[in-house]
Amino acid sequence: MKTIAIFLPSLNVGGAERVVVTLANYFVEQNYNVEILLLKNKGDLRADLNENIKLVDLKCTNLKKEFFGLFKLRRYLKNNNVDCLMCVMWPLTIVGVFAKFFSSSNVNLILSDHTTFSKTPWIQPPLKKLIFRLSVLCTYPFANYRLNVSDNAGHDLEKLGWLRKKSVETIHNPIQIYTGEINHKTSEVKTIISVGSLKWVKNHELLLSSFKKLTTLRSDVELLIVGEGNRRPNIEKLITDYDLSNNVTLLGQKSAVELEQINLSSDLFVLTSHYEGFSMVIAEALNYGLPVVSVNCPNGPSDILENGKYGTLVPMNEPNTLAKAMNEVLNKEIDPNFLRSRAKDFSVDKIGLQYLSIMFPTSN
Repeated sequence: MKTIAIFLPSLNVGGAERVVVTLANYFVEQNYNVEILLLKNKGDLRADLNENIKLVDLKCTNLKKEFFGLFKLRRYLKNNNVDCLMCVMWPLTIVGVFAKFFSSSNVNLILSDHTTFSKTPWIQPPLKKLIFRLSVLCTYPFANYRLNVSDNAGHDLEKLGWLRKKSVETIHNPIQIYTGEINHKTSEVKTIISVGSLKWVKNHELLLSSFKKLTTLRSDVELLIVGEGNRRPNIEKLITDYDLSNNVTLLGQKSAVELEQINLSSDLFVLTSHYEGFSMVIAEALNYGLPVVSVNCPNGPSDILENGKYGTLVPMNEPNTLAKAMNEVLNKEIDPNFLRSRAKDFSVDKIGLQYLSIMFPTSN
């Protein structure tokens, strides 16, 4: 049985981590041996893993002093017969390159990134940007494959890292396709949901200011915000300042089962991010036949929604336009099966095969 190892920081709830869990479960179902290597063995997503997946705790207590697990990963590669190693998210991607080199391993090395790097705040200082660019330039070419989750995010990485054009391939994020019935709500209150970490990148400020304007257009709306993060106090203050305490609920982190029920019982999904890599939550909303209004941020929403065919795209940072779009969509009858047809393009069965085709190219 061939072995796939996946290297990432932890299994705390996050977009890339959820992708890993979905793929790992799929690989096991396809009769591959799967081992997940964690810098720290923690995270709620561990509960969603197939029981046949092995978790390897690298027990890194000081990431910088331990070079993000470099020597522990090297030891793992020397002591284990691994066919494919997928390193998820920089800087673990560059750690994977060095670990393969120092272990003299012939493992098929795949580097997988999940963001639009040029838009991330931490990379804006010139020195940090230079360090990042050099780290990518000097390591990524030595991997067997380089991935990102949307075409534009991949092009962004190529440009930023001084890589050859078309050297970063695109494989979209996978989702588990919902095959149950879609029951239309009968409640008079229209429920809008937003799903994502309570962090700067998700731009909840725009979400709340737009929702406030929506409440001046109609009174039959509520907003549920799913996620947790360091900006919760800021968001709570905004809710109070906008006098929205009776209309907005912070639900915190939710399990996959709970999130499914929230999607199925809602009327509209809204995304207001500053940037994305792919935006799996949009694909998941379509999967449940849920209409989507999203800002046209880089990168992902326009790809998933096919430039507005499967949802409404609005310019970034225009709360009036966003509020108007939410109101218009809530007044429409949209066929949920039409939306679900687009979600099928991101099924784990399709996406998983794309991964396996590069993990084991001679077997496909």
